[in-house]
Amino acid sequence: MKSLIIKTLLLSLTLIIVVGLSLTIGESAPTVQQIFNLGSLSPDSVEWLILSKIRLPRTLMALAVGAMLALSGTTMQGLFRNPLVEPYTLGLSGGAVLGVAVVLSLGLVQTFGNLAITTGSLLGALLAMSIVLLAYKILKCNVGTLLLVGIMVSFAASSATTLLMSLDSYETMTQITAWTMGTFDGAQISTSIWLSVVAMLLAAASPTAGNALNVIALGEESATYLGLNTKRIVGLLFSLSTIAAALCVANVGVVAFVGMIVPHLVRAIFGHDNRILLPMSAIGGAIFMILCDLVARYIIFPRELPIGVVSGIVGGLLFIYITLKQSKNGRY
Repeated sequence: MKSLIIKTLLLSLTLIIVVGLSLTIGESAPTVQQIFNLGSLSPDSVEWLILSKIRLPRTLMALAVGAMLALSGTTMQGLFRNPLVEPYTLGLSGGAVLGVAVVLSLGLVQTFGNLAITTGSLLGALLAMSIVLLAYKILKCNVGTLLLVGIMVSFAASSATTLLMSLDSYETMTQITAWTMGTFDGAQISTSIWLSVVAMLLAAASPTAGNALNVIALGEESATYLGLNTKRIVGLLFSLSTIAAALCVANVGVVAFVGMIVPHLVRAIFGHDNRILLPMSAIGGAIFMILCDLVARYIIFPRELPIGVVSGIVGGLLFIYITLKQSKNGRY
C-alpha cells in the first residue's frame, strides 16, 4: 500500500510538472512565478492573453484528450483481454474520418463552419460504434468476434473514405488528410473545460468499472457464474469508452497510439488490478499527451507538427520496445 501511494504521488507530481511546462514554455509565455500569482498579470498584458487564449485551452485539451483516450484504451483491453486493442481498432477512427469526408465533400463547412466537421466526425464515430454493438446484440457473439466485427467496420469505413477522396477535389483530399493527423491548435477554453470535466468524471468512476473488468478477466462464463451480467456490462463499458474516444476525435482529429501504449506503460508500474490501472492510466495518458504536444510545438519551431504524427512515432517506438522486452521475458 505504501508503495502504491508513493507511485501515485510521483505520477501526480509528474502531471503537475508537465502542465507547468506546457503553460510556461514558449515565446512571451508567463513565468512560473506569474502562474502562481495570477493577480500580478494585467488582463491587457501579452502574458495574460497568451495564457488565457492559447496556453491554458491547449493544455487542458491535451490533458482531457490524453486521459480519455487512455481510459478508453485500458477499458477496451480489459474487455477484450487483448493488449493490442484500442478504441481506433474497432472502427471508431475510420467512422470519424468517413464522417468528416462526407461533410467536406458536401461543402457543409462553408455553411456551418467547424461545427460541421465536429458533428460529422462524432456522428461517423457513433455510427461505427452502433454497427459493432448491433452486430454484437444480433449475433450474440463473444468479445473475440466483436473485435473482428470492429476491424471489418474500420476497413469498410476507410475504403469508403478513400473512394470519396478519389472522387473529390485535391483541396478536399488535402483537408481530409490534414484532419486525420490531429491538432490542438485553436483549442477553445469552453470546449477544453467541459472535456476536462468529462475526463475527471470518467476517471472518478473508473475504479467501479475496474472492479467489473477484474471479474470479466476471469472469463465470460466465470463472470456470469459470479452474478455479473456480462452482455450488459460489456455493452455499457464499450459504449462509454467509444463515446469518450469519439468526443476526442471529434474535437482534435485522430491521435494515434495513446489508447494502446499508455495502458502498457502504466501496467508495468502499477500491475494488472483494473481498479488501480484505470485511474492511473488517466493520469498517464494526460502526461503522455501533454509531452507529445510539447514536442509537436517546439521540435521544428516556429512550425508545428501534427500531434497525431508525434504520438504515432513516439507511441510506436515505445510499443516496439515493450513488445520486444516482454517477448524476451517470455510474456508474449
